[in-house]
Parts: sequence; C-alpha cells; structure tokens
Amino acid sequence: MFVSLDLLPVRDPTPAAGVVPQLRRSGSRHPAPDCLPWQFDALPSGVVLVMHDDWRATDGQPVDHFVLSDGLASISVYAESDPQEGLEGDTRIGAIHATGKRMFGHQVTVIGEVPLKTAALVLAGVQPVSVEEP
Repeated sequence: MFVSLDLLPVRDPTPAAGVVPQLRRSGSRHPAPDCLPWQFDALPSGVVLVMHDDWRATDGQPVDHFVLSDGLASISVYAESDPQEGLEGDTRIGAIHATGKRMFGHQVTVIGEVPLKTAALVLAGVQPVSVEEP
C-alpha cells in the first residue's frame, strides 16, 4: 500500500475566537487493562492490546479507540457511544477488512489488514467492563 502525503505550513495552534477544538484526547500507550471501559475476550493467538485512546466526537459523544497487534498486523477497534449510523456486518477494501455492529448501546467497529475471520473474532470478544446487554 502506498501513501501520498502533502505537508501544509505550520499554523498557530491557538484556536480562533469562537472556535472550539473538536477532539479531546486522553489515551495512553500500554494501558492498564483494569482501567479500561472495554475488554477483549478470546483474542486470536499472539494478539494483545497495545494502545487505548479516547476523545469526544464533534457532537460531544465519547469514542474509544483501541489498537491490538501481534507484532506484525494491527487491528483498530472503535466503540462509539450513541452513533447515528455505523457499519453493520462486514466489508473490505483490498486486504483491509472491517466488521461492525451495535452492541451494549454502542457502535463497535473492528478494522485492520487482517483476515475477516480475525476481525470477526475480535468483534465477538468485545465486552464492556461494567454494562450488561439489554
């Protein structure tokens, strides 16, 4: 996969009057599993959680982003609170597979350059730490 990147000139990081920054990041690399809002049961062999990040979407709803890896491939998992729409089922673009569904009042989406079976296995193991399925 190839990427073309155009760098823009550096601009003043101070927002203009009346402009509210849209992202609030408070994530960390190598998160402590007991402090996370979601857990991952039955991950594929060798796959571990390597990063967690959370922010607020433009509408103010929280979004959790997790990165899982086996050292070669990485898998992103997004858990969006109360989304208007999201991926239901499976899709792919080239070698990148994604699968998603609504669960526990959230839209959960798994995406990565991994086989669909792997993405589906990760999605099946996503569980909130303290919320019961309605």
